[in-house]
Amino acid sequence: MIHKALIIIPNHQSENEVCDFLKQTTQVLSQHNYVYIIDYTSGLSLKEILLQHINGKKKSLHVKKRKITHLTPIYLIPFRRVKFIQKINMFLYMYLLEIALFLTHSSPSHRIIWMFFPQLSHLIQVKIPQWKIIYDINDFYTSPNPRENTRLAKQKKLLLRKSENVFAISKSLKNKYGKLSNKKISLVPQGFSVQNFSKIKKLKEINIPQDKPKIGFVGQISQRLDYKLLNNLITNNPQWYFIFIGPKNFNQDITPKKNRQLNEIFNYPNCLWFDRQPKANIPSIINKFDITMIPYDISLDFNRYCYPMKVFEYFYMGKPVISTPIEELKQHKFKNLIKTGDNHRQWEKHIRDTLNKKWSKENKNKQKKMAMDNSWEEKIKSISVLFQLNQ
Repeated sequence: MIHKALIIIPNHQSENEVCDFLKQTTQVLSQHNYVYIIDYTSGLSLKEILLQHINGKKKSLHVKKRKITHLTPIYLIPFRRVKFIQKINMFLYMYLLEIALFLTHSSPSHRIIWMFFPQLSHLIQVKIPQWKIIYDINDFYTSPNPRENTRLAKQKKLLLRKSENVFAISKSLKNKYGKLSNKKISLVPQGFSVQNFSKIKKLKEINIPQDKPKIGFVGQISQRLDYKLLNNLITNNPQWYFIFIGPKNFNQDITPKKNRQLNEIFNYPNCLWFDRQPKANIPSIINKFDITMIPYDISLDFNRYCYPMKVFEYFYMGKPVISTPIEELKQHKFKNLIKTGDNHRQWEKHIRDTLNKKWSKENKNKQKKMAMDNSWEEKIKSISVLFQLNQ
């Protein structure tokens, strides 16, 4: 593992994101390294900082939590609502921070800029030679806006070109990004929090009924879900409960479609929805399910080429998984562990077959091993080894 490296991670993700790959990555990295997160969702102008000081509401621009320093960027040039000026401001802060940290940290083993988001690729257009760039590919970012999609493709290419090391968590992502550049892309584990799933606690906050088989989903309730599939499944099968755990969320970067129809689904008597739950409750909730599901709308490229973290959450708990045909989940390694279906009739058959046959101990053992092999610690270890070899 990389030891006492100096690592900057620009953040484009809000705090309420359910998929917390940035948080989990930084927690592992901070055990042996200096880690700084720049939160570009909450930058302040010089005027705003001055007004806060005058009003006695001064906000700290750097906060340390669990060995991780969170930085609020300062925008030096006014009129930051203009996109071009905002980008210049973001770049200037990043560049000055690199210099400041270079001067304040004596002889770290490496100086690394750890990039997740192609939307922030402009931050590294000009490189300081002492800093190495890692591109950690977790998703296939897309937009429903054709012009924005073209811009995203350019941003991905720039990030691929500027990075010394590129890592992808799935074969499908590696193949998709490989078409944008001839840069070598190394495959690494997905990332899963074993620690969060190691304890089963008694559920008190929510009551999950036990009188029917339960098919469950954990994650954001958004337009990513396949409404047509779910509507047919739920209305045609009152003998099963369909349970959804997670906050309702609208992400216009994925599709402009609203999720009003999803709200209609939750009115059916055999469909139950529970809002965001404490992370400590999630293993116990999944444990109550007979079958787990990933009903993503794969007409959206963001879904088709994703690699849901919930796969290994379901696996760790030894639960059968039924999914729409997400590219990565069609891999041979998931044979007999994940069943995929394009339509509600295929799903109904998979559900009936799974309920009629006891989920074997052999399958559960395979699932648990795969989950353990894809822990966050294993991912960072793999990246560290490959990074060191390529220096």
